[in-house]
Amino acid sequence: MTRQQRHEKEMPPLTPLAVAVADTPDVAGCYQVGLQALEAKDRDRSLIDYENPNKIQGSVYLDKATEKCKHPFPKRWDYVIEYDNKIYYYEPHPASGGDKIDEVCGKADWLMWWLKNNAPKIRTLGSGPFYWIHTGKCNIDKNSQQYKKLLDKGVKLGSRLYMK
Repeated sequence: MTRQQRHEKEMPPLTPLAVAVADTPDVAGCYQVGLQALEAKDRDRSLIDYENPNKIQGSVYLDKATEKCKHPFPKRWDYVIEYDNKIYYYEPHPASGGDKIDEVCGKADWLMWWLKNNAPKIRTLGSGPFYWIHTGKCNIDKNSQQYKKLLDKGVKLGSRLYMK
């Protein structure tokens, strides 16, 4: 076996998200295998869970990767994760009050805008739902108008992102 053949055998196959990220200038080079793109606190099993760790393909820290890009929104969504060829948009964020809803809605607005205008190849893999996983206590009334605003934007609020 040649050196090139050994190298190709050791390299994991390119996933749909890896290819789409490579073709998206804002985030090219930011794809990480598994959950490596997530900060340690955001990988915590109390926030994120999955049926099979072998099905976690890769992730991108969108907020960090796009912080220097000129976009019309001040806040950005945190992560995109690929699990078993499905896309999960993941935002770990406090939910201590109604003011947090406006903040997360702003992040969702950015994500929808960004996917449409700057990341169409990523968008074709999945454009929602968006998962807001609350960190700490959640003080948001699920019968409130603000909560309904979240749902209208395609944001699902929960205590844990479960990928299956």
